[in-house]
Order: sequence, then C-alpha cells, then structure tokens
Amino acid sequence: MSKFSLIQERLTNAFPQFLACFSIDTRSEFKIFDYKGQSYLVSDDNKIKVKGEFITLGNTELSKTFNVLNAKNVGFIPLDGDDGLIKYSVCDFIVFDDNDFCFVEIKLNATSTKRRAVGANRGKAIDQLSKTVDVFNAKLDSDYCQLNLEAYVSTPNGYPIRNIDKRIAFLEKHKGFKLIESDEKICR
Repeated sequence: MSKFSLIQERLTNAFPQFLACFSIDTRSEFKIFDYKGQSYLVSDDNKIKVKGEFITLGNTELSKTFNVLNAKNVGFIPLDGDDGLIKYSVCDFIVFDDNDFCFVEIKLNATSTKRRAVGANRGKAIDQLSKTVDVFNAKLDSDYCQLNLEAYVSTPNGYPIRNIDKRIAFLEKHKGFKLIESDEKICR
C-alpha cells in the first residue's frame, strides 16, 4: 500500500467527517484560494465553487493563491471554515502526496510592512500551524506514515521576515517539521 493510501486510511479512521472534506487533485499544477475563511481548489478556468455557485477569480485574487507544482496525485483537506475538517481557528488546509504532508496557513492578504503588523500576521500564522499540528499529532499519534512533514506560512512576495523566536519555538516543539515561508509547494 502506498504512503498516500496509508495516511488517507489513518485520517479516515481519526476523523469521522474526513471523507466529506477530502478531495484528490491529479493536475500537474493547481491553485488554492482562501475565500471568506474557507479554502477552495481553483479550477483550470479560475473558478471556485462556493455553496453550489461558481465564482470567477480575477487577477487580484489569483495573485493571492497558494500554488502546488509538479504534482501527480495530491490530497487536499480544507481545515478552517464551515466546510473544513475542524472548523475552528486552525491553519487553512493540508495537502499531501506520497512524499510530503503539508500544513498551510495563508496570509496573502497581508499588505502592511510595518514591523508590528508583520510580526502579528506571521506570529498568528505560526500559532495556527502549531495548534493544528498538535491536533493532528493527537489524532494520529504523531504517525504520518513516514511522510516528510512541512508547515507553510504563505505570505506575499517581498514580505519582510520577522518572528525568528516564534519560528525557533515552532521547530523546537514540532521536531521533524520543516517550517517554510512560500506561496508554493513543489512536489518531488
């Protein structure tokens, strides 16, 4: 059995509502957009399906997507929002394949480069990632089927890097994780 199938089985057993939230994307490249606190896969014609209706994303929205590249078979789990797996203040979504299990928090609407705002945005993102990892560690007994563990803070290009202390605390608490600041995941 593949690692992808093994982690999917563990998630199904750990979360009774998992299958209602879970989807698989087989495109080689795709985008994920956070719309009103809910994460959605973006179709090839730049639309998201929200409560049965399609919404077309413009260039501004498309510049605020998280991109998955070089993909083959990727699981997508929205976590936050009404249609999310957990529904409360956790990170936005998870993507995983046969190599990596990735927690993602999108902060692409952040525009201020003032030290205080940058610190607050990034600090909140890292806290949400940490809280989510804690939930999944408890539910999965920290067994991710030998997948590489990654946590992404997705901020705008050129956003200044701050919160070194928060980053260090996250990495010390969550051994084995990589903490990555990027708006894209390149699958291996």
